Amino acid sequence: MKFRPACAAVVLVFTPPLLLAGSRCAQAQEIRIVSPGTYENIEGEGLFGGATAAPYRYQQVFPAADFAALGNQPHWIVAFGPRADQSVTSPHSANLPDNEIRLSTTGREPTDLSLQFDDNLGSDVMQFYRGPLTMMVDVQGPGPGPRGFYQADYPAGVTPFLYDPSQGKLLMDFIAWQGETPKMIADKIPDLQTVVSGSPTATQGDRGAAAIFQFTFVPVPEPSSLTLLGLMLVLGSLCRRVALTKTAQTA
Repeated sequence: MKFRPACAAVVLVFTPPLLLAGSRCAQAQEIRIVSPGTYENIEGEGLFGGATAAPYRYQQVFPAADFAALGNQPHWIVAFGPRADQSVTSPHSANLPDNEIRLSTTGREPTDLSLQFDDNLGSDVMQFYRGPLTMMVDVQGPGPGPRGFYQADYPAGVTPFLYDPSQGKLLMDFIAWQGETPKMIADKIPDLQTVVSGSPTATQGDRGAAAIFQFTFVPVPEPSSLTLLGLMLVLGSLCRRVALTKTAQTA
């Protein structure tokens, strides 16, 4: 049964560097970017808000130039949320029973969105999230804005989107299938256009105002880490095959 010591040796040799690579990946510094960037430290000119919101669909484009901190390199989007309006003076949360979020790269400008939703989507469009969603912001007391950003709780788990700012602008397609109760009280920018509809199944919308968002990115793992992981998977599979062969021969 010489294959067992050999496989054990492989595990002993490759497990420490793999664990180290995984640890470095897990500890990779998150990059948080505000877009539209011109409003990073400036309060907007209005607010979105209300006790409830009926089902709706909403699209907004974010300029690639806002993501210069990514160094013109692809990064994973793992979370995002709108900024609370300055009228929010205490912790606030919004609940969306069934929410769908799609992301893509697009050639559309923030002020040149088509009223046809599908016309704005890029070829790399993917579903970032589908399921119940809670958005929360912790605000302590009154005072001038800008406030903090709503943080999302994704109980169904997200599928990170790989965004490369060198390939175009970022498009968010947000569908609240069952509405929103209570509604987020978000900072508004009237001079930047979005496309919005009061029907989640609509194919066409109307012009609307934009919100200020904060996106959370993480770097793409280094190729060496991915190569090492692939090698471990191949060697592990080989060890299992050898073990099964030996077991069959001795049966």
